[in-house]
Amino acid sequence: MKLTSIILAFFLLISPAYGAKDTIYHWEILEVYDGDTIKVKADFLPEELKLSVRVRGVDTGEKGWRAKCVYETEMSSRAIKFVTRLIAEAKEVTFTNIEWDKYGGRVVADVNIDGVGLTERLLNTGLAHAYDGKVAKGSWCD
Repeated sequence: MKLTSIILAFFLLISPAYGAKDTIYHWEILEVYDGDTIKVKADFLPEELKLSVRVRGVDTGEKGWRAKCVYETEMSSRAIKFVTRLIAEAKEVTFTNIEWDKYGGRVVADVNIDGVGLTERLLNTGLAHAYDGKVAKGSWCD
């Protein structure tokens, strides 16, 4: 029953009717999973909730067996190191405009590091491709 309550509370909190679009979250960073996914500990519920947060608007290279070529693996590694360094040096990391990812199991959010969008930083450094989630991702191997 606890898990059901947690999931229901989370849905309510991220529902537009409850103001999630305007809410700024300061979640504890647990891990930079890859360049466009950060694992966090959400602290707005009585029970600890670990979430994967997809950075809105970008796609970085896949790692491990999901990578389609050596270049994609290299770009993934660079993106992970870049995001990890930014977060380690940050005074503030915020998450806004929270919504469920189309695949479920994680959320999509705008991530800001010291007031600057992570999406823009990844795009400007060439470590990510623009991706809105509506069309197929481009290849890192072309």
